Amino acid sequence: MKNLAVLLGLVAFLVISCENEVQEYHDEAFKVSNLSYTNCIQLKSTTSGISDRVEIEFTNEGVRIKYYDFEVACDFSAINVTGVFENGVLKITQQFSSKQSDCTCHIDVSYTINGMYEDEVNLIIINGEEVYWHYDLSGVYVPVYEFPNGGGFTKVKLWKNGKSIPLEGINYVTSVFVTDHDVYVAGFGLWYAALWKNGETQVLASSQSTASSVFVSDDDVYVAGNEYQLKNTGAINKSGLSNFEPDFNIGYKLGIKTDVITKSFSGETQYVNIAKLWKNGESLDLTDGKFDALAKSVYVSGKDVYVAGREYNEQGISVAKLWKNGEAHDLSDGNHEAWANSVFISENGDVYVAGHEKNEKDMYVAILWKNGEAIKLTGGNRDGWANSVFVSGNDVYVAGTERNAQGWEVAKLWKNALSQNITKADYNHNVSAEAHSVYVSDGDVYVAGFVWNENNSGGTVATLWKNGTPQNLTGGGNYHGLTYSVFVK
Repeated sequence: MKNLAVLLGLVAFLVISCENEVQEYHDEAFKVSNLSYTNCIQLKSTTSGISDRVEIEFTNEGVRIKYYDFEVACDFSAINVTGVFENGVLKITQQFSSKQSDCTCHIDVSYTINGMYEDEVNLIIINGEEVYWHYDLSGVYVPVYEFPNGGGFTKVKLWKNGKSIPLEGINYVTSVFVTDHDVYVAGFGLWYAALWKNGETQVLASSQSTASSVFVSDDDVYVAGNEYQLKNTGAINKSGLSNFEPDFNIGYKLGIKTDVITKSFSGETQYVNIAKLWKNGESLDLTDGKFDALAKSVYVSGKDVYVAGREYNEQGISVAKLWKNGEAHDLSDGNHEAWANSVFISENGDVYVAGHEKNEKDMYVAILWKNGEAIKLTGGNRDGWANSVFVSGNDVYVAGTERNAQGWEVAKLWKNALSQNITKADYNHNVSAEAHSVYVSDGDVYVAGFVWNENNSGGTVATLWKNGTPQNLTGGGNYHGLTYSVFVK
């Protein structure tokens, strides 16, 4: 029943008044019973939020809702209760019909919504505010999106423990984070950075933008990404395209080989990506817009906020960056292309950043920076990329990709700089694969990414590996399935 949309009646009227006259209306889908209330009390002050004034109790009949200090008009004629139940979320609207508009009073009202049971109701929202959570949030979360070969509309889903639910209001997903009560997914719609939370989507910017990473600390929600803005320049500028373009056909390669040279003259209008950090929806520019930049990953440790990304320098070379509380630090010297894709802070305060940098052979080398010191994970004879880092105890895990001698991409996992192939790397397996996120929980290692079909025919398959064993989530055949994040609660 959780995954089916159930319209709980367009009308369910509880006709009550201060004279205690009661009439109940029962609809087939939305049944309200056991109504009780108190008399109107005028001039009663309301000092707490809705969630502090609601009690939720599940009984054999359904869910019993007790709402204290509910504001109504004096001499009101009825309270109108409507609701929608979808994907485990019960949304209730309480409105009153007034006889006097110049006087308000307060009542305590309670009722039972029949047929709503604890094992199927995850969230209750009254008048737009969340008042009850019952998520069993333990599990493995992987956000994915799927679209037809050659481009087209996406289907976005959140996989949890092998089952999926659709995500509405968002077209592309990049990152997931789960707290005790809430599930957050970052990404973007057709044009704008967006954050999905428990079924509701918040647009973060008013211009073309993407959200690449989400992190929650002490109820503060941090999102890293970029925003596409106008600029004027009189110089030749190398501008890197966003790694997630809204009008792409294939949403992979994570920015690799997406750089373009744009020549502009004095007074010519040009666009630039500005690295952004949103905190609780309020934006902070990490770069000044002089050069193209991206923020790829955010991590909060205590009072410190770390963001990993990149920014082009005056020579048109991408520099791997780490921002700490808004202050930029260079991880690469600016002589060769470099990206910082993921940041993680260990319990003892060590700062790890995963990324890649070109060498003298014009090959990308997978890099792990520890407190600013670079550790090469690949040899540099073939391209390699480090996309995600996770620290568990004394072990440091990095997920990424490396080309084999034949040119196919192999999904990789490094543990303490020692590599292992997640997908096969021999000549008999003409399959490309990319690993983009790693998470370790209770000794189990989870890696999210995607795999091309044999000989790269057909679409990519969004894949979750647990201790090296793959689980296909979506895609393949005539569809591309992609995922860039995994979170274990």
